[in-house]
Amino acid sequence: MARVVDDIVSFRPWVVRCLEIRGTAEAIEDHEPPMQGLRREVLRIRPTRILGFGINPDTDGMSARDVPDQLVGTPIQEPMR
Repeated sequence: MARVVDDIVSFRPWVVRCLEIRGTAEAIEDHEPPMQGLRREVLRIRPTRILGFGINPDTDGMSARDVPDQLVGTPIQEPMR
């Protein structure tokens, strides 16, 4: 499964950003919602690869990294060549 989120930060100057998370998904039907009004069904994504651009202002171009099990949650740091 892959989840892609992108948006336009600014039209002038033109600034966009994108985040793609690849991994395996698990359908969970009875998860305690974080707030009232949300459903109990969720998709939990266990990431295996994360790609992004425009996320970190200190990094030019696209960044990508594989996600070992023990490092889930570590920010993107390696620029993709």
